[in-house]
Parts: sequence; C-alpha cells; structure tokens
Amino acid sequence: MKEEAEFFAGLLEWNYGQKDFSKLKNLAQKVSWAQGWPEEKKAFWNAEAFMWQRKIAKEKRALIENELQSLSLSSKSGKNLDLGCGSYSYLLSVGFDFSAKMLQFNSRCTEKISGDLERKLPLPLSSS
Repeated sequence: MKEEAEFFAGLLEWNYGQKDFSKLKNLAQKVSWAQGWPEEKKAFWNAEAFMWQRKIAKEKRALIENELQSLSLSSKSGKNLDLGCGSYSYLLSVGFDFSAKMLQFNSRCTEKISGDLERKLPLPLSSS
C-alpha cells in the first residue's frame, strides 16, 4: 500500500513537470496493476484512471451530458454502449474499456466490460 501511495504521488509530480521518471518506473513495478508502466498499455491506462477523473470540469461534463441526453433514445435504460468509456460516461451505458481501473471509477455504467478495441468485441449479438 505504501508503494501505491508513493506511485500516486509520483504520478501527480510527473504530471506537473517533475522529471524523476526512473524512480516512478521503479515504483510502478511494486504496484500490481501498474507493473510495466508506462510501456505496458494496460498499466499506463490504469494509472491514467486516477488522473482523468478531474481532467474535464464538472460544469463542462454537465453541458456535454445535457446535449447527449437529447440525442439518445436509450439514455434512461443504460442500453448505450460506450466504447473506451474511461472513468466517466456521459450517459448511463454499458461501459467497455481497456483499463479495469478506469471502469472501476466509472459510476455511470450499468455493466462494465474490460477488453481491447483492437480485438473482436466480447459481446453477444442482439436478436432485435
């Protein structure tokens, strides 16, 4: 747990311009979900999950969400499919993302599926 906290602190410092990259890479190896960061794609996006939660202001998210509500017939049922949903979906959706950590933070998903968009989607075909 100590290594995870140090890794988070290092990510924040790195995002604000501190350049001690080697220390951060070494810390990543001690955190199960970050091993291989930043070269390993899943580890990279798992780490980004913590940073992305606040990259778009709540006010801007509310504006985007309002616009999308009028376009989506299934927004209230959560039948939308949000590919690459990250840590936030603008509509209730089935969320599909490469990063399990991103999905963990996404409270707008009615269902969460972890997968790779470069591979066949692991979704059943609909009969309707």
